Amino acid sequence: MNYKDIKGYIQRYGAAVMYNATYVVQYCIVGSTWIGFDDVEVVKIKVSFAKEMKLLGYFVWQVPYDDNWELSRAAQEEENNRPSKRRLLVIILTTTASIVLLGLVVCYLTIRMHRSQGNFSFATCNHHLEV
Repeated sequence: MNYKDIKGYIQRYGAAVMYNATYVVQYCIVGSTWIGFDDVEVVKIKVSFAKEMKLLGYFVWQVPYDDNWELSRAAQEEENNRPSKRRLLVIILTTTASIVLLGLVVCYLTIRMHRSQGNFSFATCNHHLEV
């Protein structure tokens, strides 16, 4: 049964969808019929978990029978929504390096200015860095 049929079945029979956190799966029961499936939220949870655990992949039901790429798009969105630790580290290091470099440039220019005026001291440079 594909994802589109499952959604139609749930709607047609008014089945209550339940979530099993142990197995990370949605399911519904109508009479003696039990259907387990992955929906958009489950796909996002699985992709998020796989990324956090640095797994090489993840498994979801119905991807070959995806309804208008709904599940595939959910997986892609989840992958794109979370910034990687590497990217975050690069941003932090670049920002820190820029601030340090800016401080050094200010200190250098201050020293040059005071030397040209003949009243240089390191205390002047330190004062500008503290401000």
